[in-house]
Amino acid sequence: MDTIGHKINGLIAAGAFVPLIAAVFQSAAPDASLPGSNGSLAAIDLSWLGNSILVPVAMLAFFIVFLASNAINVLILLSPFAIVDAALKGFRLLVLLTVTASAFANPWLGAAWALIVIAFAYLIAGWSFRLSHFGLAFIWDFVTLRRRRFQPDKSANRLFLARQINKVPARTYGKLLRDDQGSLVLKYRPWLVLPERALVLPEGSYTIARGLFYSQIMRVEGPGLAAVILLPPRYRGHEEELVSMYGLAGVRDAGLRAVSRWLKELFTRLPASGVCAAGGPRPGPSP
Repeated sequence: MDTIGHKINGLIAAGAFVPLIAAVFQSAAPDASLPGSNGSLAAIDLSWLGNSILVPVAMLAFFIVFLASNAINVLILLSPFAIVDAALKGFRLLVLLTVTASAFANPWLGAAWALIVIAFAYLIAGWSFRLSHFGLAFIWDFVTLRRRRFQPDKSANRLFLARQINKVPARTYGKLLRDDQGSLVLKYRPWLVLPERALVLPEGSYTIARGLFYSQIMRVEGPGLAAVILLPPRYRGHEEELVSMYGLAGVRDAGLRAVSRWLKELFTRLPASGVCAAGGPRPGPSP
């Protein structure tokens, strides 16, 4: 819920930010009524020119920094350790405090430090955007219990890339399908709006690892498995359908679900083995 609240607060702040910038330029516009002013020049109001240039730049800077801040929220949500959550929150607060403190100490120093923060947020903007979209999709599926009313498409389904493949970064969002040659292909749009591209996944045997909260499509690599696709929570309970649609090797339990299944099988086997709680005879070896 903190992540959703952070997005709403960001939209409210963005809506208030544009009028504030516009008001600053309007107040700085020349006043023709001032004594000694050149009426012909003062009558020309160029505040619109400043607004048309600086307001979009300011909004872009705000969006970039907001993405980085929201990415920290998603990391906090995904982290299972309270100490990591506290460290991430403390780091974000420290950055904001240093910008404010440096601006009070010296406006030029504050501006320079703010530009450094914006530049760093720009460098990680793609990573922040993908992580933010990934977190939003997972949270939405959890909060709305979407899997109860969701049905996978028979040809292409939207999901996330689990790791970087052929320079396509992890958590890229796209549609998974089979092409005419039978290869698994992820079709995606960078930033969700740019021209569509296609990534052909490596050849091999793929299986679905079913977890407690979400599942993954994994590729068999030697003795182990490598995660290739992250399935949003809406696909929980639809793993067998995906296996049939994409011709995968099957479904296996993973993570906490695998532990839960192992414990269930362990205790459900005990009564059948002849063990008596009061100290009865030990069972012989299983056939």
